[in-house]
Amino acid sequence: MNQFHFPIHPQTLRIDTARSFDVFSEGANGELKLYQKSDENYTAKDHAKIFKLNISKLYVKNSDRTRYFRYLETNYPSVLEDPLLNTPSKAEISHSLLIAMSITLFESPTEEFIARYKECIRLLTEFTQKEENAIKYLIQSTASSHQLYNHVVNVGIFGMGLAKEILPPSSSHDMSQIAAGLFLHDIGRFTIPKYFNSRKGPLSNEEWEIMKKHPEEGYKLLKKNNALSDEITVIVWQHHERHNGSGYPAGLIGNSIHTYSKICSISDTFDALTSHRPYRPAKTSFNALAVMQNEMKGEFDQKFFAQFVKLFSKQ
Repeated sequence: MNQFHFPIHPQTLRIDTARSFDVFSEGANGELKLYQKSDENYTAKDHAKIFKLNISKLYVKNSDRTRYFRYLETNYPSVLEDPLLNTPSKAEISHSLLIAMSITLFESPTEEFIARYKECIRLLTEFTQKEENAIKYLIQSTASSHQLYNHVVNVGIFGMGLAKEILPPSSSHDMSQIAAGLFLHDIGRFTIPKYFNSRKGPLSNEEWEIMKKHPEEGYKLLKKNNALSDEITVIVWQHHERHNGSGYPAGLIGNSIHTYSKICSISDTFDALTSHRPYRPAKTSFNALAVMQNEMKGEFDQKFFAQFVKLFSKQ
């Protein structure tokens, strides 16, 4: 592979679907060669060949990245319903799609795109409800990075796992809307100056006051784009509240913080601690949980935190 291409899971190519990008394979010497042109039909015979030759990766030009992920988004339901595709592969493909969509979300959060993003989250939620180990493999797909798009996907996945541990299967909990709130929890940071994310030290007092407005800004942005539900609203507003009242924007305490927001708060903090930052290295999962338990004692609902620890003990 070279710097002009990126790898894709071969099973994202679907039989008899229109494709607007070329696909490449890796030769014996590691060089990339054209596998299929954009106007060629991908047939059942081609699909069988992928399995027969045990091809684990294909490649697409970086210049075709947007075309590829739009193709994957369109065919995402087919990927999740494919009985020949195992759960780890579906989780890997889901993660790559949500990362790509989250990048676009923070570049251009339009009403049309947020609706598409939420639809993919709905499909992901159904996948995690149907396939027992889906959350396990999604967590294994997460990566330590300070990038905002990576953060929201990690929090979405961790939060879905914790919600599944805490909330009983019930019509009173709309899991797809809860998941949407988790993946959209930081959308208000679209309004925050971009350099905040790459600071090599702590924010100044003035910058911190700006940062603390992102829950309100997120609510306003989603309301403007007709993307709110009760679940999304409470998560966006309260994800920085803390059990002991030390959070923001309202300084809520204990049971005045909604269950869904507590789930997001724990997931959000854990990802912040386990992600690389310009001013400090990432902590291991074990060390991050120890910090949350010992140094941040009182900030989280202990019953929920215990379930979060249990979630990671299964990994």
